[in-house]
Amino acid sequence: MIELTPIDKDEWMPRVRVLVVTSVAEAREALDELVANDIHSSINSLQIVARRPDFAEWPEGYIVRLAWEPSAIAGWADAQLLGYEHGRQVGPRVAELSWETACRSRGHAYMREAMPRIVRWLLERRGMAEVRAWIPLGAEASEKVAKAGRLLPTGRVDQGAGTQLWERRAA
Repeated sequence: MIELTPIDKDEWMPRVRVLVVTSVAEAREALDELVANDIHSSINSLQIVARRPDFAEWPEGYIVRLAWEPSAIAGWADAQLLGYEHGRQVGPRVAELSWETACRSRGHAYMREAMPRIVRWLLERRGMAEVRAWIPLGAEASEKVAKAGRLLPTGRVDQGAGTQLWERRAA
């Protein structure tokens, strides 16, 4: 069954509605409903990209949930737009990605499959100048996900957080 689920991210961020699907067939059947509810969708494999309901205040912000069976979520990816203040562009359009997998083997496999499409969609369809992610140092599985999206390490390291910046710029 397809459902919209509210998610709390952080106190300062609005509640996020997430479309959770368990098959591509379910996603395709729900496409008309998604469009009617003004939710952007990108159906490929088991991914759906849904926007926040308060779009005017948060011009970008997407959650991707990957599922392989009704009760199992493979993981999520979130793209947060930087360079906006109170809904107006004040700097370059940069999307900062973060992701988490619930199951190491399947979750990373699904995320590696989805990441090239997510990054391409942000750069080409949403007009981002840059897509970047902070990857934990030595996290080989996360590095493989970043490489799948053609993000490259910049050499910039945040020693306090133990992360390295990876990025891909628009052509």
